[in-house]
Amino acid sequence: MKNIIILIAVSIALTLSCKNSKHDHDHLHEDNSTHLHAGESTLSHEAGSTHSHEADTEHSHEAGSTHTHDADAEHSHDADAEHSHEPDAALVHEGEDPAVAGPVVEYSSEKIIRKTFHKVQRVSGTILTDKKGEIAILASSSGIISFSDQFLYPGIKVAMGTNLFTISGADLSKDNPEIEYKQLVADYNRAGQNFERAKRLIEDKLVTEEHYLAAKNEFEKISAEYRIYSLSDSSGQRIIKAPKTAYIKDVLVEEGEYVNAGDKLLTVQAESKLILKADIPPGRLDVRTRIKAAKFACAYSDRIFNTEDLNGKLISYGRSGSDDSFYIPLFFRIDFTEELIPGTFADIWLIGEDIKDAIAIPNSAIMEEFGKLYVFIDHEGHFDKRFIEAGESDGQFTHILSGLSESEHVVTQGAYQVKMSMMSSIPNTHQHSH
Repeated sequence: MKNIIILIAVSIALTLSCKNSKHDHDHLHEDNSTHLHAGESTLSHEAGSTHSHEADTEHSHEAGSTHTHDADAEHSHDADAEHSHEPDAALVHEGEDPAVAGPVVEYSSEKIIRKTFHKVQRVSGTILTDKKGEIAILASSSGIISFSDQFLYPGIKVAMGTNLFTISGADLSKDNPEIEYKQLVADYNRAGQNFERAKRLIEDKLVTEEHYLAAKNEFEKISAEYRIYSLSDSSGQRIIKAPKTAYIKDVLVEEGEYVNAGDKLLTVQAESKLILKADIPPGRLDVRTRIKAAKFACAYSDRIFNTEDLNGKLISYGRSGSDDSFYIPLFFRIDFTEELIPGTFADIWLIGEDIKDAIAIPNSAIMEEFGKLYVFIDHEGHFDKRFIEAGESDGQFTHILSGLSESEHVVTQGAYQVKMSMMSSIPNTHQHSH
């Protein structure tokens, strides 16, 4: 009986639980349905309106949920306007809509005309100093060398008369220039007095002609030495000065070093001339007699130099190779310019005979693709890619053998930008949307 009562109680409890569960489920379903319809009524697409997340701001989970769409409400197409897929600028031609034009391309083009070009032989070479402009500065006496306040390093420009070194005797007992100077001053004064006395006595015939000439000869000899020592200061130190305005090439002594008279202290390069040496391979020796000028470039400069612009002159070419090279040298003398550094290497284009009625375009116009050369033909802002066959180049222009015709306009500056603009052209049908 007790078990029957327990079973009845459990049944009643289960019945009541099912009713409560059904009531809660119906209540939750009603709430969700109401919330859903409210959201749908808020989410509307008016005529011409864009997608907005305003409806999401009303969609929230109050039951302990922190996830909302407030941040989404700030994400709108106003922000997308700052990240537009439209090009930053457009190359607009007459009659075109700027909204559908392509990227801006800065370029320049030239009309092709036939002109006189020249045969070219490309070789390597060196910039040298003209031997006449290279000056060695020597020690005028023996002693200890001291540098002046002037910075003495290769490349420094020194003006004529600038103090470079001082040679002193210091504590030397032998070959001391200060002692030598004092002795020379004493000898000079004595010889001068003897010569003056001999001149007076010869007039009265109190001395022989031989005695007079001996006094005169001694005075003149000591005077010559004294004039050399006139470069010394009052203490007898020898001062070495720059003989002319020049650039220091090599410094051959150290501070405090002992030098002998005649030792080389310094070499300088005067602003006179330079030498362009071109090395011709043995197989092209026939070009030597046909060369008129040369263009050349150095690794440290973007400029293409022309010997004609530097008053250049072909002065000689070698008749044989040297011990350290099989190449035959060819020499141009050119004006000195600070842009050129003696002792550096150069790429050289030797200019030969003229080629009449040639088509030659700037090297900046030529592009390369898989070993083939091409240019862009300009049709009033529209471009065609044209493959060409190129001949010799003189470093600035290239002789075109085929592929181009007279009166066409070829892009000479900005060819790479033209190429990129043609590769990156995007149809205007692309739209940005969520």
